Amino acid sequence: MVTTRSVLIYVSAKQRAFNEFYRVVKPNGRLSIFEPINRFGFPELPHMFWGYDVTSVMKIAQKVKAVYRGLQPPDTDPMLDFHERDMITCAEHAGFKEIHLELQAEIKASEECDWNAFLRTAGNPKIPTLGEAMRVLVVGGTGFIGGRIVRKLLERGDSVTLLTRGRVRPAFWGQIEALVGDRRDKARFNQLVRGRQFDVVIDNLAYGRSMVESAIQAFDGRIGHYLLCSSGAVYRDYMDWRRYRLVYENEVDLTYEGDLAYAEGKREAEHVLWASAAAHVPFTILRPSVVEGPEDPSGRTWFWVQRVADGQEVLVPQTVPVSIFRHVFVDDVAEAFVRAVGNSAAFFKAYNLAGEEILALPDYVRAIAAAMGFEVKVVLARLEWIRQQPGLSNFSAPFVGERFIQDIAAVKCDLRLSFTPMGNWFPQTVSWFLHEYRGKDSVRYERRVAEVTAARGISS
Repeated sequence: MVTTRSVLIYVSAKQRAFNEFYRVVKPNGRLSIFEPINRFGFPELPHMFWGYDVTSVMKIAQKVKAVYRGLQPPDTDPMLDFHERDMITCAEHAGFKEIHLELQAEIKASEECDWNAFLRTAGNPKIPTLGEAMRVLVVGGTGFIGGRIVRKLLERGDSVTLLTRGRVRPAFWGQIEALVGDRRDKARFNQLVRGRQFDVVIDNLAYGRSMVESAIQAFDGRIGHYLLCSSGAVYRDYMDWRRYRLVYENEVDLTYEGDLAYAEGKREAEHVLWASAAAHVPFTILRPSVVEGPEDPSGRTWFWVQRVADGQEVLVPQTVPVSIFRHVFVDDVAEAFVRAVGNSAAFFKAYNLAGEEILALPDYVRAIAAAMGFEVKVVLARLEWIRQQPGLSNFSAPFVGERFIQDIAAVKCDLRLSFTPMGNWFPQTVSWFLHEYRGKDSVRYERRVAEVTAARGISS
């Protein structure tokens, strides 16, 4: 007795296999086989892929189909070159005399599938998963945010190429293809990507109009999805009047000319995409608020951690209105990008990225102390007064003056993104700064004595 299940579908020489079956079982032996027949759905209609309607992502689907066709041309695919009557013919030619065929047909609508789970799916064990077949270019993928995006893409099985200056080589360097060059050098950028095809481009380094325009021109329609890392700063320098109210994605004024160069550059970058939406490939814009987490190089979190850690009074500027904000964990930002990759639900949309918690600055400082396991004496004073104190004439501090809160309903709905509770990620962030950070003192820490003196003058 020989029994097989879904074996012959991978074998090109099916007649030879039946001949071997007959030789092995000998007279009076029995052969029981089960094989799926795939020819019923072949060839798929152009707008279908693995039973799903991909009309909204046709360009990406066509590129992925081309990858699979290159690995296994359909006309020679052993999974598609037979039907049930061929099985009977092979059995007869091998010498089997009594043959029974049971044909089962199961037709049902394609079930809804989580996008990330779908990307980890392969049509059969001999071909790559959809994620592995998807080629992703990450522009700036070795830094605080970009490095985490790349790690998540690799964990999911995507084929990743980095465009980087090559100064930093993370642990995943051997798992990616590197294009070494400066994103700001337009000629070099064009040279590196000329003729290359990518299903998705994640651009972490685009600031200003020219960088996005050069990317559009360089790829010339050879990509299926463009993701831009923008910033919540696009709202910052003209939203003061919207105090203590959620700010929605469609409230941004991309034509506003403000005084903050970074915010202005991000608005210009976004404006190029929206202006070219009719002719351009699908794009997605993500606007993180202040991003925090271990390895944060900005120094903003470290400013407050170092002051709390020394055990002395912490002078916190008191503004009217009070500084409030919604920050976001770096891993959640990376997860949002990964969930958006090739996802038609995110096409031609912008998303705010911010955590669930809304904090005032004094509460933020106390949260740092709580993560260290002790209390801190927070001393509030008007910023104008602080700057009148000896040694503090140009005093400033991170997060002072933040007065708007980004709405995050859209990204939670479209990308099914859940934000990590601050109680989970903030302690590990504080711990990293205390035990692993090897950088210099925080900004103006050399004036710490003046800060403490001013604070004690108020509290005494």
